[in-house]
Amino acid sequence: MVLGVMVALIKDLLDTRVRRDSDVTTVIDAPVLGSLSRNEAYVGTSPVIISRPASREAEEIRRLRTNVMFVLPDEPLSNVIVVTSAGPSEGKTTLSVNLATAFAENGSKVLLIDADVRNPSVSKALGIEGAVGLTHLITNRVSSHDAIQRYWKPNFHVLPAGKQTMNPSILLNSRAMKALVEQVSGAYDYVIIDTAPMQVANDAAVFAKEGPELLLVAGLGVTEKKLLRQTGRELSTLSIDPVGLAMNYGETEKPQKGGYYYYGDESDDNGRKRQIQHKKSEKMKKD
Repeated sequence: MVLGVMVALIKDLLDTRVRRDSDVTTVIDAPVLGSLSRNEAYVGTSPVIISRPASREAEEIRRLRTNVMFVLPDEPLSNVIVVTSAGPSEGKTTLSVNLATAFAENGSKVLLIDADVRNPSVSKALGIEGAVGLTHLITNRVSSHDAIQRYWKPNFHVLPAGKQTMNPSILLNSRAMKALVEQVSGAYDYVIIDTAPMQVANDAAVFAKEGPELLLVAGLGVTEKKLLRQTGRELSTLSIDPVGLAMNYGETEKPQKGGYYYYGDESDDNGRKRQIQHKKSEKMKKD
Protein backbone atom coordinates (compact mmCIF):
# COMPACT_ATOMS: atom_id res chain seq x y z
CA MET A 1 0.00 0.00 0.00
CA VAL A 2 2.82 2.38 0.91
CA LEU A 3 4.60 1.56 -2.36
CA GLY A 4 1.38 2.19 -4.28
CA VAL A 5 0.90 5.57 -2.63
CA MET A 6 4.52 6.52 -3.38
CA VAL A 7 4.15 5.52 -7.04
CA ALA A 8 0.95 7.58 -7.32
CA LEU A 9 2.64 10.63 -5.76
CA ILE A 10 5.67 10.34 -8.04
CA LYS A 11 3.43 9.96 -11.07
CA ASP A 12 1.48 13.07 -10.07
CA LEU A 13 4.69 15.06 -9.55
CA LEU A 14 6.03 14.02 -12.96
CA ASP A 15 2.77 14.90 -14.75
CA THR A 16 3.35 18.30 -16.35
CA ARG A 17 -0.26 18.94 -17.39
CA VAL A 18 -3.36 19.87 -15.42
CA ARG A 19 -5.81 16.99 -15.09
CA ARG A 20 -8.36 18.26 -12.59
CA ASP A 21 -10.07 21.52 -11.68
CA SER A 22 -8.06 21.61 -8.47
CA ASP A 23 -4.81 21.71 -10.47
CA VAL A 24 -5.95 25.08 -11.81
CA THR A 25 -7.68 26.57 -8.76
CA THR A 26 -4.61 26.01 -6.59
CA VAL A 27 -2.71 28.35 -8.93
CA ILE A 28 -5.44 30.80 -10.03
CA ASP A 29 -7.63 32.14 -7.23
CA ALA A 30 -10.91 32.31 -9.12
CA PRO A 31 -14.15 30.30 -9.21
CA VAL A 32 -14.82 27.66 -11.85
CA LEU A 33 -17.80 29.04 -13.76
CA GLY A 34 -18.28 26.19 -16.18
CA SER A 35 -16.86 23.08 -17.81
CA LEU A 36 -17.01 22.01 -21.43
CA SER A 37 -16.72 18.35 -22.30
CA ARG A 38 -14.42 16.88 -24.93
CA ASN A 39 -16.88 16.36 -27.76
CA GLU A 40 -16.90 16.64 -31.53
CA ALA A 41 -20.05 18.77 -31.25
CA TYR A 42 -17.79 21.75 -30.59
CA VAL A 43 -15.91 21.18 -33.84
CA GLY A 44 -17.30 22.83 -36.96
CA THR A 45 -18.42 26.17 -38.28
CA SER A 46 -21.52 26.55 -36.13
CA PRO A 47 -21.82 26.97 -32.34
CA VAL A 48 -23.58 24.10 -30.57
CA ILE A 49 -26.50 26.28 -29.52
CA ILE A 50 -27.26 26.76 -33.22
CA SER A 51 -26.35 23.31 -34.55
CA ARG A 52 -27.50 21.23 -31.55
CA PRO A 53 -29.66 23.41 -29.27
CA ALA A 54 -31.03 20.47 -27.25
CA SER A 55 -27.67 18.80 -26.69
CA ARG A 56 -25.74 18.32 -23.47
CA GLU A 57 -23.01 20.57 -24.90
CA ALA A 58 -25.47 23.42 -25.48
CA GLU A 59 -26.54 23.16 -21.84
CA GLU A 60 -22.90 23.34 -20.75
CA ILE A 61 -22.55 26.65 -22.57
CA ARG A 62 -25.82 27.98 -21.15
CA ARG A 63 -24.68 27.10 -17.64
CA LEU A 64 -21.41 28.99 -18.21
CA ARG A 65 -23.32 31.99 -19.58
CA THR A 66 -25.60 32.12 -16.53
CA ASN A 67 -22.72 31.86 -14.09
CA VAL A 68 -20.77 34.59 -15.89
CA MET A 69 -23.81 36.87 -15.71
CA PHE A 70 -24.04 36.34 -11.94
CA VAL A 71 -20.39 37.11 -11.16
CA LEU A 72 -19.90 40.20 -13.34
CA PRO A 73 -19.65 43.29 -11.11
CA ASP A 74 -21.75 46.37 -11.71
CA GLU A 75 -18.88 48.56 -12.81
CA PRO A 76 -17.89 50.44 -15.99
CA LEU A 77 -16.63 48.12 -18.76
CA SER A 78 -17.49 45.02 -16.71
CA ASN A 79 -19.77 43.86 -19.54
CA VAL A 80 -16.62 43.43 -21.65
CA ILE A 81 -15.31 39.88 -21.15
CA VAL A 82 -11.74 39.15 -22.24
CA VAL A 83 -11.13 35.46 -22.95
CA THR A 84 -7.64 34.00 -22.89
CA SER A 85 -5.66 30.92 -21.86
CA ALA A 86 -2.18 30.24 -20.58
CA GLY A 87 -1.09 28.50 -23.77
CA PRO A 88 -2.35 27.58 -27.24
CA SER A 89 -4.77 24.77 -28.16
CA GLU A 90 -6.80 25.10 -24.95
CA GLY A 91 -10.09 25.91 -26.73
CA LYS A 92 -10.43 29.61 -25.88
CA THR A 93 -11.80 30.55 -29.32
CA THR A 94 -14.32 27.71 -29.28
CA LEU A 95 -15.46 28.88 -25.86
CA SER A 96 -15.60 32.53 -26.97
CA VAL A 97 -17.84 31.94 -29.99
CA ASN A 98 -20.14 29.60 -28.07
CA LEU A 99 -20.41 31.91 -25.07
CA ALA A 100 -21.22 34.88 -27.30
CA THR A 101 -23.89 32.79 -29.04
CA ALA A 102 -25.41 31.86 -25.68
CA PHE A 103 -25.69 35.51 -24.69
CA ALA A 104 -27.32 36.31 -28.05
CA GLU A 105 -29.76 33.41 -27.64
CA ASN A 106 -30.80 34.95 -24.33
CA GLY A 107 -31.82 38.14 -26.14
CA SER A 108 -28.80 40.26 -25.23
CA LYS A 109 -27.13 42.49 -27.78
CA VAL A 110 -23.68 40.95 -28.24
CA LEU A 111 -20.47 41.83 -30.03
CA LEU A 112 -17.79 39.17 -30.49
CA ILE A 113 -14.34 40.62 -31.27
CA ASP A 114 -11.41 38.59 -32.57
CA ALA A 115 -8.43 40.41 -31.04
CA ASP A 116 -6.04 37.51 -31.61
CA VAL A 117 -4.69 39.25 -34.69
CA ARG A 118 -1.55 37.08 -34.71
CA ASN A 119 -3.61 33.95 -35.28
CA PRO A 120 -7.22 34.88 -36.14
CA SER A 121 -9.66 32.02 -35.53
CA VAL A 122 -13.14 33.45 -34.92
CA SER A 123 -14.06 33.83 -38.60
CA LYS A 124 -12.98 30.22 -39.24
CA ALA A 125 -14.94 28.96 -36.25
CA LEU A 126 -18.10 30.69 -37.52
CA GLY A 127 -17.53 30.15 -41.22
CA ILE A 128 -17.64 33.84 -42.11
CA GLU A 129 -15.41 36.19 -44.09
CA GLY A 130 -12.56 37.52 -41.97
CA ALA A 131 -10.33 39.49 -44.35
CA VAL A 132 -11.68 42.84 -43.12
CA GLY A 133 -12.12 43.55 -39.44
CA LEU A 134 -10.56 44.94 -36.28
CA THR A 135 -7.19 45.91 -37.76
CA HIS A 136 -8.91 47.94 -40.48
CA LEU A 137 -11.43 49.54 -38.15
CA ILE A 138 -9.03 50.93 -35.55
CA THR A 139 -6.70 52.25 -38.27
CA ASN A 140 -9.64 54.11 -39.85
CA ARG A 141 -9.46 52.28 -43.16
CA VAL A 142 -13.07 51.10 -42.95
CA SER A 143 -16.17 52.09 -41.01
CA SER A 144 -17.82 49.97 -38.34
CA HIS A 145 -20.60 49.29 -40.85
CA ASP A 146 -18.10 47.60 -43.16
CA ALA A 147 -16.08 45.80 -40.48
CA ILE A 148 -18.80 44.42 -38.19
CA GLN A 149 -20.95 41.57 -39.48
CA ARG A 150 -24.32 40.32 -38.30
CA TYR A 151 -24.43 36.63 -37.45
CA TRP A 152 -27.39 34.31 -36.81
CA LYS A 153 -29.60 36.90 -35.08
CA PRO A 154 -30.03 40.69 -35.45
CA ASN A 155 -28.64 41.16 -31.92
CA PHE A 156 -25.46 39.14 -32.58
CA HIS A 157 -22.57 41.01 -34.21
CA VAL A 158 -19.04 39.81 -35.01
CA LEU A 159 -15.88 41.85 -35.59
CA PRO A 160 -13.24 39.58 -37.20
CA ALA A 161 -9.54 40.28 -36.71
CA GLY A 162 -8.79 41.32 -40.28
CA LYS A 163 -5.35 41.12 -41.82
CA GLN A 164 -2.30 41.92 -39.69
CA THR A 165 -0.72 45.10 -41.02
CA MET A 166 1.43 46.34 -38.12
CA ASN A 167 2.88 45.29 -34.78
CA PRO A 168 -0.08 43.68 -32.93
CA SER A 169 1.06 44.94 -29.51
CA ILE A 170 1.18 48.53 -30.73
CA LEU A 171 -2.18 48.12 -32.42
CA LEU A 172 -3.98 46.60 -29.42
CA ASN A 173 -2.39 49.04 -26.95
CA SER A 174 -3.32 52.09 -29.02
CA ARG A 175 -5.69 54.85 -27.92
CA ALA A 176 -7.91 53.92 -30.84
CA MET A 177 -8.34 50.40 -29.43
CA LYS A 178 -9.14 51.69 -25.96
CA ALA A 179 -11.65 54.12 -27.44
CA LEU A 180 -13.27 51.29 -29.40
CA VAL A 181 -13.66 49.14 -26.28
CA GLU A 182 -15.29 52.00 -24.40
CA GLN A 183 -17.60 52.74 -27.32
CA VAL A 184 -18.82 49.18 -27.83
CA SER A 185 -19.21 48.69 -24.09
CA GLY A 186 -21.91 51.33 -24.13
CA ALA A 187 -23.53 50.08 -27.34
CA TYR A 188 -23.82 46.38 -26.44
CA ASP A 189 -25.06 44.38 -23.47
CA TYR A 190 -22.04 42.08 -23.66
CA VAL A 191 -18.76 42.26 -25.54
CA ILE A 192 -16.66 39.10 -25.83
CA ILE A 193 -13.01 39.63 -26.82
CA ASP A 194 -11.02 36.59 -27.92
CA THR A 195 -7.33 37.33 -27.32
CA ALA A 196 -3.97 35.62 -27.80
CA PRO A 197 -2.78 33.08 -25.20
CA MET A 198 -0.73 34.62 -22.40
CA GLN A 199 2.28 32.60 -23.55
CA VAL A 200 2.19 34.46 -26.87
CA ALA A 201 1.39 37.97 -25.62
CA ASN A 202 -0.14 39.74 -22.62
CA ASP A 203 -2.85 41.46 -24.68
CA ALA A 204 -5.54 40.00 -22.40
CA ALA A 205 -3.86 41.50 -19.35
CA VAL A 206 -3.62 44.88 -21.07
CA PHE A 207 -7.36 44.81 -21.82
CA ALA A 208 -8.28 43.63 -18.33
CA LYS A 209 -6.12 46.29 -16.70
CA GLU A 210 -8.38 48.96 -18.24
CA GLY A 211 -11.58 47.63 -16.65
CA PRO A 212 -12.91 44.64 -18.64
CA GLU A 213 -13.22 41.28 -16.87
CA LEU A 214 -10.85 38.39 -17.59
CA LEU A 215 -12.13 34.85 -18.15
CA LEU A 216 -9.31 32.30 -18.16
CA VAL A 217 -9.75 29.05 -20.10
CA ALA A 218 -7.82 25.93 -19.08
CA GLY A 219 -7.72 22.78 -21.20
CA LEU A 220 -7.65 19.67 -19.03
CA GLY A 221 -4.88 17.43 -20.28
CA VAL A 222 -3.51 20.30 -22.39
CA THR A 223 -2.55 23.17 -20.07
CA GLU A 224 1.04 23.00 -18.87
CA LYS A 225 1.34 23.43 -15.09
CA LYS A 226 4.53 25.46 -15.46
CA LEU A 227 2.92 27.79 -17.98
CA LEU A 228 -0.18 28.17 -15.82
CA ARG A 229 1.98 29.17 -12.85
CA GLN A 230 3.76 31.75 -15.02
CA THR A 231 0.40 33.17 -16.08
CA GLY A 232 -0.76 33.28 -12.47
CA ARG A 233 2.34 35.17 -11.38
CA GLU A 234 2.01 37.68 -14.21
CA LEU A 235 -1.64 38.38 -13.43
CA SER A 236 -0.80 38.73 -9.75
CA THR A 237 2.02 41.17 -10.52
CA LEU A 238 -0.39 43.28 -12.56
CA SER A 239 -3.06 43.06 -9.82
CA ILE A 240 -5.52 41.40 -12.20
CA ASP A 241 -8.03 39.00 -10.67
CA PRO A 242 -9.82 36.82 -13.25
CA VAL A 243 -13.58 36.93 -12.86
CA GLY A 244 -13.61 33.16 -13.28
CA LEU A 245 -12.25 30.00 -14.86
CA ALA A 246 -13.69 27.86 -17.65
CA MET A 247 -12.49 24.28 -17.94
CA ASN A 248 -12.26 22.68 -21.35
CA TYR A 249 -11.92 19.07 -22.57
CA GLY A 250 -13.53 17.52 -19.49
CA GLU A 251 -14.83 13.97 -19.45
CA THR A 252 -18.53 13.58 -20.19
CA GLU A 253 -20.45 12.49 -17.11
CA LYS A 254 -22.28 9.18 -17.39
CA PRO A 255 -26.06 9.14 -16.75
CA GLN A 256 -27.11 8.10 -13.26
CA LYS A 257 -28.78 4.71 -12.80
CA GLY A 258 -31.86 6.11 -11.07
CA GLY A 259 -32.83 8.36 -13.93
CA TYR A 260 -31.34 10.66 -16.53
CA TYR A 261 -31.99 13.43 -18.97
CA TYR A 262 -31.71 12.43 -22.59
CA TYR A 263 -30.46 15.12 -24.95
CA GLY A 264 -31.48 14.20 -28.46
CA ASP A 265 -32.59 15.33 -31.90
CA GLU A 266 -35.81 14.23 -33.52
CA SER A 267 -36.69 14.92 -37.17
CA ASP A 268 -40.11 15.73 -38.62
CA ASP A 269 -41.50 16.99 -41.96
CA ASN A 270 -40.59 20.58 -41.18
CA GLY A 271 -36.98 19.88 -40.30
CA ARG A 272 -35.12 18.88 -37.18
CA LYS A 273 -37.05 19.17 -33.92
CA ARG A 274 -35.09 19.32 -30.65
CA GLN A 275 -36.40 18.00 -27.40
CA ILE A 276 -35.31 16.96 -23.92
CA GLN A 277 -36.85 13.82 -22.52
CA HIS A 278 -36.78 12.88 -18.85
CA LYS A 279 -36.68 9.19 -17.99
CA LYS A 280 -37.78 8.37 -14.44
CA SER A 281 -36.50 5.48 -12.39
CA GLU A 282 -38.51 2.30 -12.04
CA LYS A 283 -38.99 2.95 -8.35
CA MET A 284 -40.59 6.35 -9.04
CA LYS A 285 -42.89 4.74 -11.61
CA LYS A 286 -44.07 2.18 -9.08
CA ASP A 287 -44.70 4.93 -6.53
